[in-house]
Amino acid sequence: MTIKCLKVFSAAILLFFLISVEACPSMASGMATNQPGASLDANVFVRAAKKGNAEAVAAALKEGIDPNVKDKSGNTALIEAAKEGRREIVELLLAKGAGVNEGDSKFGGTPLIWAALTGQTEMAGLLLDKGADLSIREKFNGMTALLAAAVKGNTDTVKFLLDKGVSVHSKDREGRTALMWAANGGRVETVKLLLDRGAAIDAVEEERGMTALIAAATMGHADTVQLLLERGAAIEKKDRDGRTALMWAAQYARVDTVALLLQKGADLTAMDKRGNSALTLAKKSKVKSDAQKKVEELLAAKEITPEAAVPPAK
Repeated sequence: MTIKCLKVFSAAILLFFLISVEACPSMASGMATNQPGASLDANVFVRAAKKGNAEAVAAALKEGIDPNVKDKSGNTALIEAAKEGRREIVELLLAKGAGVNEGDSKFGGTPLIWAALTGQTEMAGLLLDKGADLSIREKFNGMTALLAAAVKGNTDTVKFLLDKGVSVHSKDREGRTALMWAANGGRVETVKLLLDRGAAIDAVEEERGMTALIAAATMGHADTVQLLLERGAAIEKKDRDGRTALMWAAQYARVDTVALLLQKGADLTAMDKRGNSALTLAKKSKVKSDAQKKVEELLAAKEITPEAAVPPAK
């Protein structure tokens, strides 16, 4: 699984869904099993579950392999089968005692969380019917199944989980909601669904004080910014450093987003706690490119100088 890292929420760089051991073979090979019943056969068993080889899985179980054994990457057969939507194998494993809430060794992601992450809605339903716990969080950032589904834009899965009673206001360890994660990833349809279900549009996360609008603007998701503004997001809401969505978009040279925010009336004179305006941040940007130059031009053309802001004497 190769996924672009999210840079807005810095504590999330190591999120379990951003880096999988499949994408990092060196990491996987270096992980020790150190668990009872683990052997070379565990890798074959888990791989068979992932690939949908029901015959091989059944044979291994008949020979007495522990259904909860983990491979060298720390994954169980149930997790891998759930990721791939292997219903027959999941049912077989559960019937033989596989732990429906058993997480992987590295991230603590349960089969339900992984199913939500990969958009396996029917699998999520099966796991819930078999006793999966919706409240369990992975251990790095406190992500639940709902948040995992939202971050990947798995709208059908998000809807299913909300219909099952999960609160739309659920938060991870840093206070980030499903709406924030969906906006951060530019998942427009998911953002729309969450807003329709009553997500707090201007909720603030705890690490930096960012809102969904600020996250979307920072990442340059102009279509998501447009939707949030249409739904009433506060365009001048500031984070803990006093920065607005326009300031963040300017700093990261998000041309389309800057243009949109200016069109919507974003305040060019607003200053952060260090006295930086959007134009100042654009000039200081480490993003040295044609886009950065274009952002400077957009802001400079719109900026009102203190002298120009004073009405002429009559």
